[in-house]
This record gives sequence, structure tokens and C-alpha cells, in this order.
Amino acid sequence: MATHPLEAAQSASYIDDSEYERFDGILSERPVPGLDHAQMQRRITYLLRAFEERLGGQALQEWSISDGSGNWLTPDVTFSYPEIKMTRREHLLVPARLVVEIRSSDQTLKTLFDKRERYRRWQIPHYWIVDPIETAAYECPMEPESSSVIVLATDKLRAGEIEVAVANIFA
Repeated sequence: MATHPLEAAQSASYIDDSEYERFDGILSERPVPGLDHAQMQRRITYLLRAFEERLGGQALQEWSISDGSGNWLTPDVTFSYPEIKMTRREHLLVPARLVVEIRSSDQTLKTLFDKRERYRRWQIPHYWIVDPIETAAYECPMEPESSSVIVLATDKLRAGEIEVAVANIFA
């Protein structure tokens, strides 16, 4: 992914957040997802919707989240808390309950593992990575003492009360 100083893009009156994310004042180009990626997003969103009524949150695809100071990230799938507050650009104000990133064909797993620190800084308690290329799913603990821990999920992905069978994700 290419990164550009924000100043290089400020000449545009509007920054398209479907193409970029902004963190610490740096714009990063988002990967272009393919059909498999889109289908995986839809499947995960569908599986998470089963928890919406009970937990009161919402599961949505491509819902940008923001720290309220002009930074935003756009996880592939987000599950919110019931109390939803949004920015003027309709980004979800952090924290979200769960964010899910799906590996695109032009992304490395390391890029997604490194992204965990950004979500941790925003106090998002649960972060999953789904890798359709390797048919693998990972839980990334967000506690500071587990910053180097990555758990390969063989049976279920868990986020508090949310549990999703890995087999259903790759069905």
C-alpha cells in the first residue's frame, strides 16, 4: 500500500475514504478488493448479524471508523456497540466492538498484523484477520501485554459474546 503525506492530498476538497485511510496524518491507499474478497465480507457480515439483536450493535461492511480528529480507518467488517455515535462524514466514532480485516490478494499478512496497533490505540477490544488466500483466520488479542500474540483460530473466532465457526466463514 502506498502512503502519502496528507499535505500532498489537501489540494483536493474531498478525500475519498473508499480509496484511502488516514492515520496520524498520513494517507494510505486502500487495496482494491476482488470478487472473492467481497463475497467473504458479505458472509462474515451475515454471520455477525445473528448477534445484532442480542448485543444491540450493528454489523456492517466498509463502515469507516474515526477517532474524531480527522483520522479514519475502514475495516472490511465492523461490529459496533449499541450506543452509536458518528462523525459528520458518518464514520463510526471509536471504539467499535470488533473489526475484521480480510486479506486482499495484494496485501501481506504482516500489513494486517501491523494494523492491529492502530486499532489498539483506538481501544477496539477485538480484531480478527481472515485470510482467504491461505484459508486461515486469526484472533489478535488487543491487551498491551499480548502485542506480539497472534492466535490461529482453528475452530471458532471469538470476540466476547460473539463466536463464529471458522468453517462457516470459509463455507
